[in-house]
Amino acid sequence: MWSLAYTDYFANLEFDERRMASHLALHDIDLARSIVIESDDREFIGLSLLGVRGARGWVGGFGIEPKHRKQGYSQILIRSQLAVARGAGLGSVQLEVLMQNWVSKTYERAGFNHHRQLFVIKGRIENADRASGTELVSPRVALQQIQQLRCGQVWPWQREFATVSQSLTATSVGITVSTPDGTTGALVCDRDENGVRILDIAGSSGSVGALLAVVRDLFDDRETMLVNEPADSDLHPYLLGAGLKPIWIQREMVLHFDLAPEY
Repeated sequence: MWSLAYTDYFANLEFDERRMASHLALHDIDLARSIVIESDDREFIGLSLLGVRGARGWVGGFGIEPKHRKQGYSQILIRSQLAVARGAGLGSVQLEVLMQNWVSKTYERAGFNHHRQLFVIKGRIENADRASGTELVSPRVALQQIQQLRCGQVWPWQREFATVSQSLTATSVGITVSTPDGTTGALVCDRDENGVRILDIAGSSGSVGALLAVVRDLFDDRETMLVNEPADSDLHPYLLGAGLKPIWIQREMVLHFDLAPEY
């Protein structure tokens, strides 16, 4: 169903069984509260996957099979998903949608509001210099420092502590930097079949180059990706300056049920 829903999508979202299982686990997808719609003769039309953390929900997959698109099913699907989420007692539902994706209009009609822009950035780290005070640490130590540096800021679902902590593997690497001039930062990354993925990063703007220089040295200048860096984050321009480039721009959208119509 996932493959059918994402046929001819803007980005390659082909999932095998292993990747699908990982997606469900890392993002706390609740299949009992997710939605599948079918025709009267049980032909698949579309699906919506709902992640749940406390009183918050996240749409972690949403799509209509190609031959059923542009027939109003996306509106039926999102309203059905919101009805289930409201009935489960959730206070809000959030999601991300590519800027060029027409389904953002469906979300707006359902009551979602634009929150901020998120950038998926990727490239080879070029303009980064290693600094004294940089060290390799346990990924969990680095993640705890990231949480402290973030000072309670709300981060996208795929960059939340719950997601990143569940993403750690035996090959994950933690990096921290702390210098006498007050530069502090931390980064967690891992290597996959496509290169290096930064799972999370936080700190002062001056820490970006030092952290990325270690990533470059550790992984032989492989392409590095970071998902959903907010456009208004303090680190965003420094990540771009180090050589990472935007490959996708997403809209983060949120619906608060106390402000939304009943379905």
